[in-house]
Amino acid sequence: MDGELNCKFVRRFGVEIELNTRDGKIKRLEHGDVPDGSIYIANLINKITKDAVQVCKWHYTHNNENWVIKADSSCGLEICSPVLKGRYGLEKLLSLIKVFGEDEEIKADRRCSLHVHINVSDLSDEQLASVIAYWIKCEYFIFSAFPDHRKNSRYCQFIGMSDLFEHDIDYSPQELIYKMSHVKYNSLNTYHLYKKRRKAIEFRIAENDFCLNPFLAKNWILFLLHFVEMAKFTSNPPSYSSGNSWSSLLWFDSEDAIEFLRFNTRMSKDLTEVRDWFLTRCEFNGYNTSLPGVWSNKAREIDYFTVRRFLDERNIKNNLGLQNLKSIFPE
Repeated sequence: MDGELNCKFVRRFGVEIELNTRDGKIKRLEHGDVPDGSIYIANLINKITKDAVQVCKWHYTHNNENWVIKADSSCGLEICSPVLKGRYGLEKLLSLIKVFGEDEEIKADRRCSLHVHINVSDLSDEQLASVIAYWIKCEYFIFSAFPDHRKNSRYCQFIGMSDLFEHDIDYSPQELIYKMSHVKYNSLNTYHLYKKRRKAIEFRIAENDFCLNPFLAKNWILFLLHFVEMAKFTSNPPSYSSGNSWSSLLWFDSEDAIEFLRFNTRMSKDLTEVRDWFLTRCEFNGYNTSLPGVWSNKAREIDYFTVRRFLDERNIKNNLGLQNLKSIFPE
């Protein structure tokens, strides 16, 4: 991993794009019925991607070769992508999200989210356990980049605030993978992987804006791909040691997370954009929240000013908005 870090990833991925029905209502559908607006969206997907689209009632779909539209009881409907990879796959997805965002007929309110599935078929149990462990350690930092309604959502639950793990117990790789398979509503889960439905893990944090904004979707997917690669090449945390934040499943502070992600090293232009985008979101969403406890200003103060100092020292400006799709890969 010497030299410049970049975003030239070939790891396969897929997404679920949640949208509202045309009238914004969630209805109990009769046999054979589909959510209001599904056919309109299906025609749009076919027009933009030239791919086949299947409209159907809700069921689990895996390793899709085409786009699937189905009912979703929490938001209205969801669009499951085919398996995607590399620049071509990302460009196709972002071109579609761009059209969604520009179409006044298509809405995504706070009931919606963008779920990302990352293929891990090449990882050993030890490497996958490392991804899970460092996600839990970075989770507090990562959640700081998202608005209050995602920090406090039952559909992307904060693992570090659950009773799944103890900080002073050593877990085998198989135990970590198994424990993350019970509930699919955690911020990261191995639900379908453990049930042998698909060789992927799911990330569920992204808010509704990601369903309609290609710049947000692009940077989040690249962030997750980068995260998996960083964890893949990092040994599992050692046993608990008092005062050592790198041990066990102890939460990282912002400085530790930045170091783990190697955001303080030399990076390509595209990965620099991902870093700057993510850290400016941490600054924007990580302080003055309406939530108590670990999200209060008192709890967030040190991390907030660590991020502020990092941004100021590198003269990183606000990078939250929509960018031209021509710069999907700026390098």
